[in-house]
Amino acid sequence: MNDIPKKKRKQFAFLYEPEDEVDFHGFWGGVTKEDIESFTHDRVERFQRRGIKRARFIIGKGLHSQGEPLIPPTVYAYLQKLKAQGEIKSVFHERTKSGEVNRGALIVVFK
Repeated sequence: MNDIPKKKRKQFAFLYEPEDEVDFHGFWGGVTKEDIESFTHDRVERFQRRGIKRARFIIGKGLHSQGEPLIPPTVYAYLQKLKAQGEIKSVFHERTKSGEVNRGALIVVFK
């Protein structure tokens, strides 16, 4: 969608409007990378079983993390891995209505 002129972007916004979402803000200290990957995999499978075509993954920006953020990079990397394996069609950061990148949310497009 980055190559679409800003004026036209609104016309195509409906193509990426999520049908459902999952919020990772419920994770707190003590969570491991494996826990996050397992939760992400479970949600991807659930969305696919339900026939969902697009979902928002609210990963946050890591602003409340003690030390380096774990959730945003782990979820993004895991979804990129699923894309490379052909299990999902695409994953990208959501954009605001003004066209700015929202680093706290991903849009996942399923096959």
